[in-house]
Amino acid sequence: MGKIKKRIFAVVMITLIIFTIFSVSSCKGIIRSNTEAEEYVATLVEKSYEINVIVFGDGLPHLDEKDPENPLYSPVIENEKYKTISDIRLAIREVYSEEYAKSLETIAFSGSPSGVEGSTLFPRYITNSAGELLILTDYTILDYESPTHGKYEGLNVQKYDTSTIEIKKISLRFVEANITSEDGKTTILVTLIRQEAGSDYVWRLNSATC
Repeated sequence: MGKIKKRIFAVVMITLIIFTIFSVSSCKGIIRSNTEAEEYVATLVEKSYEINVIVFGDGLPHLDEKDPENPLYSPVIENEKYKTISDIRLAIREVYSEEYAKSLETIAFSGSPSGVEGSTLFPRYITNSAGELLILTDYTILDYESPTHGKYEGLNVQKYDTSTIEIKKISLRFVEANITSEDGKTTILVTLIRQEAGSDYVWRLNSATC
């Protein structure tokens, strides 16, 4: 085989290898049937319930006492799963997409307006100087000179019946599905998105399930 033919052969082989690698990589995590889509939706919606309780609902179990440094907060009871803010953040990212997770993390770790004039929600979780994880159990009006305050009330987090999943759309990057609450009163449209995770692809929720 002449030098030119050898070079052409080498170029063709390299091209085929690159094309094969790209094809295999781009096919990772693709959902190919309604049944497979339903399994992803069911798994992520079920996992989202715990996240919703932590961020919006009753939150992590805590002691019935205030932190001396942070009187609006109480120490979280020690547990095996959630010891730090990083643990909560990781759990959020294992269920929700990168983009949607940012909104949950803002509420959980940065705080946000409460929707009531003159008031705000402080971060749901902070850490004190001793490194202890604390949860917001009280609130105050933005007028810090006012003595008005009260117990922080979380949302009543809804649970959904995964047997009611109805797939509306499947594409390479998105899945849309309807799912109904366990009490049968609420039906929501949930969206899943396929996103890169290192050298792999994963599916994550990209919409609210509260």
